[in-house]
Amino acid sequence: MPNPLSPAASLACGLLLAGAVAAVAQAQLASPALDHGLYRRGAIQSSRRQFDRWQLACDQIAALHQRYCSLSTRAFDPRGVPVADITVSTDDHGHPAALIKVAPGLLLPAKVTISAGTGKAHHLLARLRATACDASGCSLVWELPPRAIVDLRKGTTLDLNFRSVPTPKVPAGPLVVRSVAVAATIVATGFNAALMASIK
Repeated sequence: MPNPLSPAASLACGLLLAGAVAAVAQAQLASPALDHGLYRRGAIQSSRRQFDRWQLACDQIAALHQRYCSLSTRAFDPRGVPVADITVSTDDHGHPAALIKVAPGLLLPAKVTISAGTGKAHHLLARLRATACDASGCSLVWELPPRAIVDLRKGTTLDLNFRSVPTPKVPAGPLVVRSVAVAATIVATGFNAALMASIK
């Protein structure tokens, strides 16, 4: 059944991280009225669809008549090397948000900036600090403003910029740590189609 909300509102209300299914399951396990039938084999139907640069992942719980979806893509530097994974969904309060996982080496506590447009149309969308880091990289949470959703739906490429510290080679003399600028792009092609498919 089509969602009567606007695409932006539907994103806020209808998209959840695919991992949210696990959170729902945990909440159910904490309840004395646990209905194990909700999570038996075959009760959750998962699907993956590719829309150009974006992938739509959905998990549908048949017994609850609910579907949880997320949109994901990768940011690449000019050499074609992936430097960040982006997953668009909602936060715990139902607001549009993106989880960004940056490859190891992010210079801390420097911020990651996200912008869009060129020339006079260029505009800054966010300055983000890492919320957690481990050997696999750093995670950042971006509360998506309406303008970012509009940019993505229009197919506007977003620019991701930060500084990184390359893994140093063992030096003969004193260790000098230097950071390098990293510029990557988040291509929006396919985002709108994936979004519309997620709310049908």
